[in-house]
Amino acid sequence: MLDLQLYTARYAGNYLLRNVSKFKHVQGISITTNNLILPTISKKHHTLFLVDLDCNETVKLLQEANQLQLFKDPYRWIILSVRNISLFDSFNIYSNSDVILVNHTFGLLQLYKIGVISPFKYEDYGQWMPENKTLIDHRSIKIISQRRRNLEHYQLKTAVSVLNKNSPALFGTYKKPHIDTIVKSNYILMQLLYEILNCTAKYVFYDELGAPVYAGTPPKFMFKSIADGEVDLSGNSFLTLESRLMVKFIAPTGPVRITILFRKPRLSYVENLFTLTFDKSTWIAISVLVVLSLIFLYGVIRMENKYKRFQYNHSDTNYGLNGIQAGLSEIILITIGTITQQGIEREPRTTSSRMVLFMLLMSLMFIYTAYTANIVVILQSTSQSIRTLKNLADSKLKFGAEDFQLRPHFLNITIPERQYLSDRKLKNLPDKEKFLSLEGGIRRLREEPFAFATLPTIAYHIVEQTFFDYEKCQISEIQFSNGVNIYVVAPFNSTYDENFRVGFHKLFEFGHTKRVWSRFYSKKPNCDHKPTFFTSASIEDVYFAFQLFVYGLFLAIFVWILEYLIHKFYLKKRL
Repeated sequence: MLDLQLYTARYAGNYLLRNVSKFKHVQGISITTNNLILPTISKKHHTLFLVDLDCNETVKLLQEANQLQLFKDPYRWIILSVRNISLFDSFNIYSNSDVILVNHTFGLLQLYKIGVISPFKYEDYGQWMPENKTLIDHRSIKIISQRRRNLEHYQLKTAVSVLNKNSPALFGTYKKPHIDTIVKSNYILMQLLYEILNCTAKYVFYDELGAPVYAGTPPKFMFKSIADGEVDLSGNSFLTLESRLMVKFIAPTGPVRITILFRKPRLSYVENLFTLTFDKSTWIAISVLVVLSLIFLYGVIRMENKYKRFQYNHSDTNYGLNGIQAGLSEIILITIGTITQQGIEREPRTTSSRMVLFMLLMSLMFIYTAYTANIVVILQSTSQSIRTLKNLADSKLKFGAEDFQLRPHFLNITIPERQYLSDRKLKNLPDKEKFLSLEGGIRRLREEPFAFATLPTIAYHIVEQTFFDYEKCQISEIQFSNGVNIYVVAPFNSTYDENFRVGFHKLFEFGHTKRVWSRFYSKKPNCDHKPTFFTSASIEDVYFAFQLFVYGLFLAIFVWILEYLIHKFYLKKRL
């Protein structure tokens, strides 16, 4: 059942109502008649205005409707008793208007014009046969947007925002796809759309991206130009609640997502690799072995020194045959020497002590071999510990974001996890370190422990050209935000919005959109096999060794001062 809300003029009298009542018996149509007060009309589909030029002051009513732009979609009009078509020359009846003129012979005619200064075009709608109450439809295509698709080279004003002043020279080509990628890809799609509609474009360039407009901030200049109807179409806008209230979003041209790229850090950057060679149980077993060996070695050396011919002689210069002093500190130094495979200064004299030392050296040799082999592998390994935004915020990696396109996403953050990352990594940095160019961010990503927030499909183009294969395999991602679509937008009262929408859907269905995106946007580099590579040990790899040396040095100084004070104390006591 088609429910038509039919508005008739309040001054039309009963003449029109009597004629309308003749149509109420038509099957499948429900007609409700209402008194017409133009300013109160709501914007609803299936709203039909029926007027008769034979009624008094109908022309005045039509002029008032024209001022209120009621001839545009979604309103429909049937105007009866039309004798002079020139009456409508000054009316704003465009290609999305559905206005039917009925002459005195019941011939039905539709009219529209492509632009403000364009002449009217007329379409033969059909012929009403009052004898048998039937309509002979003369339309070859029923859908208005398809029938009026040809804009006959009409010039549409198109807004384009560019970040690089050299970009317009590259529009329409696939050169340097990483520069103004969104703008250049959408430019090609809009050119294809204009070929479908048989129209031309006059481009208006802005120096900002059609990015989100946040609450409490003035609207972007480009958005305001679209909202005011100064331009007909723009092709690079993000969908947000604020921007949706300003302009009409026609169709998505492709998804984008903000992703944080980083090279998996070496294990030494996040953990002490000297403790990663063995698991916990192995370290415990080694510790028990060393302690037991130390106890047995101390015991046999102490027993050895009870025999006079094996006793330690300070005056003997033949150290190799002079035995070992039965002191705990010397036994500990001997054990440390065997652990580090550095050897010992003196040798034990008895067979039992030599057997204990031999077994200690043999067992620690195998452990030392396993340890050094594992260290070589670990030095070339990367960490898998950074998997979430919180892991990244707590890591030692530096952090930055791509300038212009992503700046708004980091200036207005409400999600706690993202806010935590921003506070930890960006809050105290100057703007030039927070927001980087795409090339600068990728360069730092390669050369230092650095995480870079960007649009990955654009960044991977530079990665493909500048990274070695093994470096590509080290790249990891953390999703910063869900995927959002880039849209083409038009003014709310656009005459061509339906043409734009249908045209872009055709580009998508025919595969043009996918083809353009595949030329401009790169996928993550494949890493089917991890190539063999070697990297030099960095200061982070041996940081623990330097740290141990410094701690030992300070401990030695402290013990030396303590020994000196004790020595002076006993010296004074003797005096």
